Amino acid sequence: MAEAWIESVATSFDGGTGFVFALERRCDHAFLGVVGMQRNDGGAYALGYWLGRPYWNQGYMSEAADYAVRYAFEHAGVDRIVASALPDNLASMAILKRLGMREVGREVVDVPARRQRREVVRFALQRKDFEVHG
Repeated sequence: MAEAWIESVATSFDGGTGFVFALERRCDHAFLGVVGMQRNDGGAYALGYWLGRPYWNQGYMSEAADYAVRYAFEHAGVDRIVASALPDNLASMAILKRLGMREVGREVVDVPARRQRREVVRFALQRKDFEVHG
């Protein structure tokens, strides 16, 4: 899964349909995780992120996701960002809500990391709403 994700990121970056940022702590250069976006079939950009467990609940992903959203709207010409989270992932849903994203529905999808189908909560944020929120 990691190799397929890396390949998709490289392809989307080269094609101008996505970007990803590696997260590194300045003081010791520790690799913390990644945050990025990739354009989906509907033309929106899907926000995704991963953060190593030792770095949870320290504000790293809130800061990184905010930066990625600002970058998308201010520099990458993105008009709409979407994201999803598992209903039991309260921290992730809190990040999305702090970004100004609104819940737009729920759907059952394949979740490869959990090796099962699960319900996810879908979120969206329009550029015009971010300009008011941001």
